[in-house]
Amino acid sequence: MSYRFAKPRDLNVGCEVGADRVRLAQLDGARLERVRMAEASIDPPADSGEDAVGAWIARVAATTARLHVEGSFSGRGVVVGAPPALVSYRRMTVPQLPEDEIERTLCGQLARECNVQQSELCCDYYEADMECESSGQRREVVAVCAPARPLECIESQLAARDLELRAIDTPVGAVARCLSNAPAIGVPEQPLLVVRVGASATLLCVVVGGVPVFVHSFGCGRQMFESDQDSSHIAPFVVEVTREMRICMHFLEERGEIVPSRACILGAGSAEAELREAITEGLSLGVSDVTDLLAPHLRTAGRQLLAGVEHHDWLVPLGLCAYGISRGREEGR
Repeated sequence: MSYRFAKPRDLNVGCEVGADRVRLAQLDGARLERVRMAEASIDPPADSGEDAVGAWIARVAATTARLHVEGSFSGRGVVVGAPPALVSYRRMTVPQLPEDEIERTLCGQLARECNVQQSELCCDYYEADMECESSGQRREVVAVCAPARPLECIESQLAARDLELRAIDTPVGAVARCLSNAPAIGVPEQPLLVVRVGASATLLCVVVGGVPVFVHSFGCGRQMFESDQDSSHIAPFVVEVTREMRICMHFLEERGEIVPSRACILGAGSAEAELREAITEGLSLGVSDVTDLLAPHLRTAGRQLLAGVEHHDWLVPLGLCAYGISRGREEGR
């Protein structure tokens, strides 16, 4: 989801906003072979009220500005990852319409379902059917929705600190932008299933060509097995995740879509080995390390950024700072 599209004039600074942490990253070098990075912890929102969220966003902006100076980042353009708690995703079928009309149609439908005014929502979409232009009267999309007021607050708070908001992206979009499941440059990419385990929820995302074409989130995360260090809780977690994966694969099969044959796991921590085995043996999917799936133009910087980090925490900032950069950059195009 892009809150504002803009042609990049400098390489953007990617800013991931978590409840208790801010991470910045920026690509550098003629072939994007270097990356700057900085992070800092922040206090999470006191509650979900508007005042508490507004105060938290002010802390986020102040921390971002401080890291920008301390980390010697260049330019003032920032691409922010919308806080995950604010973003929802839904696979939807819409008529064949111009892009701006599709956004209005989605926003109107989601506003009615949420019982709010359209002006209170920020909506966008990812194209889910890669051949939608010639596939009939309707098209498949992944609709993205977030409350507008916090996003507007992010822009105003950054502007007050002399930073320019280039776009607000989704964490899912940022991760997808980093990945490629093509056998070789110039060969069509195959669907890739990304299993991203968070603290309290897990997100399943099918990525094709750097775009999320299917997204499903469910409330089962690391807290289920890490809160009390009891390894016996790993097995129920793995069972739940693989059950949700089977449901998603069945959904894609029923719609006649290409089902992924490869997956990667992000953030599973101590459950990764068991989850990998369950996916490989129970679902007959190959499982690759994310560093082997990085898009070619991000491979050098990405491996530098992800080296040794737990849960691949820096994949979202990498995708955010790559916003607006052509995936053909690795071939000099």
